[in-house]
Parts: sequence; structure tokens; C-alpha cells
Amino acid sequence: MSEVAESSGPVSAGDSSASSGGSEPGSAASIRPVPGESSHSASTASREPQPQGDQIESSAGDRSQGGPRQESRYERTKREKAEFKAQQEQFKREREMFARERAQFEEAKKPKRNYTLAQLKQYREEWAKEAELGYEGREELVAKADQTIAEMEAEEKASKKTMELPVFGTPEHKRIWEESEAQIRAEDPEFGVQGTRVDSELRKIFSGPNAKLYLDHPYGIYAAYAEAQKEILKADNGVLKKENESLKAELQRVTGLTSIGGGIPGRMTNGQDKRDFASLSTAEMRKRLLSTKPDPRLPWL
Repeated sequence: MSEVAESSGPVSAGDSSASSGGSEPGSAASIRPVPGESSHSASTASREPQPQGDQIESSAGDRSQGGPRQESRYERTKREKAEFKAQQEQFKREREMFARERAQFEEAKKPKRNYTLAQLKQYREEWAKEAELGYEGREELVAKADQTIAEMEAEEKASKKTMELPVFGTPEHKRIWEESEAQIRAEDPEFGVQGTRVDSELRKIFSGPNAKLYLDHPYGIYAAYAEAQKEILKADNGVLKKENESLKAELQRVTGLTSIGGGIPGRMTNGQDKRDFASLSTAEMRKRLLSTKPDPRLPWL
């Protein structure tokens, strides 16, 4: 028997159980199916690796630590409602702020007082006369009116205040003028250079009838420089216009030379009509072809 066992190789647990007629209850090597389950499911379950204890603990730990998971429908709806409510609150605050600013603007537009300066002065004279006659409280009204009149006169003066520019010849006017020249010179190297087109135009302006208008203003050099640039552009435009007309005439001449008839279209040379061949009638085309001197290089003509 020992020789047979050695030659047959290792015996599986199923073979041993089958040969012995069944294993003992509770044996780890038993693959007997549990009543109510199929033999196939039992064998499959036995072959699948079972999680060890440390693996079970780690997976449970991941769930306890709040691992990444998808947002549920309830949670998404709750979050969207909270965001919508926050937007409503923000819109409400902005609307209230706008209403306050609008009210302040409308209030600022209203006059501070429901009387004019002239009316207050008239009231003040009447109250002063009544104070001389001994009317009670008139002296306080006169004192208050004097204070309000001073405030109204200061406000009126501030509203009518205009910007006063330095007069030509003063140090302030000279300082502003020189600073303006330095700024223009930094942008245009031809500015201030004698003999340049800009310098020539500026000399014409400052020697002309409107020179005082530019010189009186501390920033008048900017206006004079702009006028000089305009005159230069106007001159350049005239030159370019002449060149354009010359080029158009040259193009027309070259076009006539490259046509079948040759020459400028519409001209008569030596009694021949030199119009464009394509513009001639059939009879005119025949006449021109017959009147053309045969070219020895073109024997078919």
C-alpha cells in the first residue's frame, strides 16, 4: 500500500475524504456543501481568497475616516437651496444699498434752505428793526441770520470760483511753457531743431496774426504744435495726391501699350485708330487687321 501511495502522488483533500467515506465534523479540509447550497457555490466560495483581519480593519477605517464618495441627491438639493438663499440675501443687501444711495442723491439735490440769500437779507433787516423796537427774540434771529448769510455767501463764492491761469511773462507761465516744450521734444525729436519742417511751421504761427492767442495761454505750445502738424499733413497730402495722379496716368499708358492695338486707348497715331481692340466692332476689327503691315515673323497675317 505504501508503494502505491508514493507512486500515485499527493492526494487532495477531496480524494482523502472520498476514500475515507467522509471527514470528521469541523475539519478544515472538508469541502462538504452546506445543506441548502449548491456544490458549485460552495466550491467557488472555497476557492475565492477571503479578506484577512487587517484588510477588514483597514476598510472599516476608511469608512470611518470619511473617504471620498459621491454627493447624494438630498445633499446636492440642500446645497443648491443654501446657495440660492445666499444669493437672495446678497441681492437684497445690494438693493437696499442702492435705495439708500439713491435717497442720499435725491436729498443732496434738494436745496439746503427754502429761501434765497436776498430773501434772508430782507428778513434780517425787518428783524433788526423789530429788535430796535423791543420785540422779544429778534436779536437772536438777527445774530442767526448774520451767521447764515455769511455761510451762504461763502458757498456762492465757492461755486462761482474759476481757475485762474498765470499771465504771459510771469515765472509761473514760463515754467509751464518750458515743461510743455520738454514733453513735446521727448516725443518728437524734430521739435525745437532749427531747419526742420516742424520748426518752420511753428515760426510761421508765432509770427502770424494769431500768435497772441497761443502765447497768452501757458499750455498754448500744445495748440501751436498741433496746428503745425496739421499744416505738415496737409502739404504731404497734396504731394501724395499729385503722385497718385501721375501713377494713374502711367498705369493708363502702360495698359494701352499692352493692348492689341497698342498705345494709349482712344488716341489716333498716324491716322490709325489706337483704341483697345476688344472695344472695336467687327467691321473695325477687320479693317485694323487688313491695314496692319504684315510681320515677317507672323506669316499668317
